[in-house]
Amino acid sequence: MLNLLRTMRRSALSLALVPAIALWQTASATAQPTLPVPQKIPAVQAPGPVPDMPQTQDGIEVQQRGPVHEGFALPHDKNVAPAPVVPRKPPAPIPEEPPEQKPAAGNGQNVEWIPGYWAWDSERNDFLWVSGFWRVPPPGRKWVPGHWAQVDGGWQWVAGLWGEGNRPLQYLPQPPASVENGPSVPAPDDNSVYIPGAWQYQSDNYMWRPGYWYPAYSDWVWTPSYYSWTPNGCVYVNGYWDYPLVNRGTLFAPVYFNQPLWQTAGWAYRPWFAVDIGNWWGSLFIGPYRNSYFFGNYYAPFYARAGFWPWYSWGRNYYDPLFNHARWANRGNPNWYAGLRNTYWTQRSGNFARPGGLAGVNGIRTAANAPGLVRPLDQLNRSAALNRVSPTQLRQVQANTQRFRDLSQQRNRTELPGQRLGGPSASPRSGGPNVARQSGYSGLTINNGGRIQNNAAPFREQSNFRSSAPRGFQSPVIHNSSPAYRGSSHAMPSRSAPSFHSGASFHGGGGHGGGGGHGGGGHKH
Repeated sequence: MLNLLRTMRRSALSLALVPAIALWQTASATAQPTLPVPQKIPAVQAPGPVPDMPQTQDGIEVQQRGPVHEGFALPHDKNVAPAPVVPRKPPAPIPEEPPEQKPAAGNGQNVEWIPGYWAWDSERNDFLWVSGFWRVPPPGRKWVPGHWAQVDGGWQWVAGLWGEGNRPLQYLPQPPASVENGPSVPAPDDNSVYIPGAWQYQSDNYMWRPGYWYPAYSDWVWTPSYYSWTPNGCVYVNGYWDYPLVNRGTLFAPVYFNQPLWQTAGWAYRPWFAVDIGNWWGSLFIGPYRNSYFFGNYYAPFYARAGFWPWYSWGRNYYDPLFNHARWANRGNPNWYAGLRNTYWTQRSGNFARPGGLAGVNGIRTAANAPGLVRPLDQLNRSAALNRVSPTQLRQVQANTQRFRDLSQQRNRTELPGQRLGGPSASPRSGGPNVARQSGYSGLTINNGGRIQNNAAPFREQSNFRSSAPRGFQSPVIHNSSPAYRGSSHAMPSRSAPSFHSGASFHGGGGHGGGGGHGGGGHKH
């Protein structure tokens, strides 16, 4: 009898909890989500010796500036925008193999080879190869490579993304223009960073989840949620923790092929010239379409007119995950932001000696006025050891590369143009505060043979920050010389927001310039 009474009490308690659980599950989309707490980055081995650089090869020009591989770092654009249409069909992906050395990782980490891809060089009016690189993947994420899609008038790049495990990609209607303009309240303390708001798709409509402040971590960078454009709809990429750049792996420089070496039987490209990411902050830029970082010499006024923004100024005017983290990490340094700004303007004025990073290396010639950011792997400043790639590991890399390319082709077949979901854009529910405002900038277009047409809102530095900043920006809340990203947020309908995930399997409805030197890394088997 006593056991029966206990059972009845537990049943009554369970029934009483059902409404509470249902209420929690239908919490408002405006509620601040709790982000997962990242684990501490494990220690790595000390730097060790690296073999000498292999012989270079005619036909390969190592670029001392150019686009950063999107799998290494990607700027955050609060609005969805497709890449430009270019007039030429890209070549097939080239045979590419990793160098014979890879970064050593800490316990529990896995270093993967992420293959390269073709990117359009509007200055050269041709394609260059964005080299593959070694990467420690963000925890719980898998790389989903991009692809070139044939569309009316030419070819269009569909970006790769870090998918969430093996969850399928969800193709959604294009969200409205973002209403994110920064936080509406000051940071609760100096140990907080701002997480921007985002549209959440629910019941065939978009609801707004406002931004909020969240505790910062010295060894983790938060990548906010965003939507990745495809010809078949937009893919929602849920926010995730990523490593600081110096802990992500080894980034290799892009290259230009002035000969179709890939047509030679048994040939493969093996990159060797790496980018010194520890010293590139004064030479880091946001590209014209806001869908790629660029490094190197883009100081000339032409590039500002063409839509290139220096990283320090973009982060001050718009949200950027790397800038957001770096500003917080330098919150005790009152000269941090001023130093970045002075570096840019000193370089732009031409009063700073710009060493050529490839001068005198196996006959490599130096591009004019190129910062010394590209170095042979054996001369790179490293914080971790390099281990030799065994034959077994090389075969595994080759098999993974083929799987990546198969996945890219699968995306190309699935994301066919002309089968977009929900029309060109979905509208939020009616009501004054729900109306989305337009983006604060316009993108470039490519025409006239594929060259840049200067019709973008260019980068302009003004003495009064608020005169050039997006509407609603206010004074800084973090006490250093870098103005904090602030503004007014908006009250949105109180609706729950389901989690839409992305990954490496698929279902759905129907479906970048560079100057440089001479060098290479090609070889024959």
